[in-house]
Amino acid sequence: MADLLQQKKLSAFIEACLDPLPAAILVDTAYNSTMRHARWNEWRKARRLTEAYRAVRDLAEVFWHGPLVGLEAIHSAIGDRHQLWVERYRAAVAVQILTPAPDQVSVKWKKQAAKDRYLPISSEQIAQAIAEDEAWLAAHPTTKEPRKTRGSRCAS
Repeated sequence: MADLLQQKKLSAFIEACLDPLPAAILVDTAYNSTMRHARWNEWRKARRLTEAYRAVRDLAEVFWHGPLVGLEAIHSAIGDRHQLWVERYRAAVAVQILTPAPDQVSVKWKKQAAKDRYLPISSEQIAQAIAEDEAWLAAHPTTKEPRKTRGSRCAS
């Protein structure tokens, strides 16, 4: 009788070991977080380049209308080449769009930036980059459970 009880316990234990685990338990959030940080480094480099060219483009736009008193040297260096800086800015945006996104905020930025119809990349390339990012982010969650919507802190 004791043998039969032990055998049933052993069978139940083995069945429990062979049952597949829920997908949420199998998510390695530390690995996914490390992977996202690696993407962040590349994204940060591309973003800094884009922001630098945006600043120069904006400065060139100020000087494009004419030199400012005392800043004629800057006008000749930047203002006369306004279109060049606009093109370089758009090229930097294109590079950033093609850089793998580390989070959903970056994907949202890509969708917003893709509205510029003068970018030097095709809309198919943009759509493919965004689709690849969304697929990668879905496959590499940083939490085991989906984020729950948060309620308002203030009473209405």
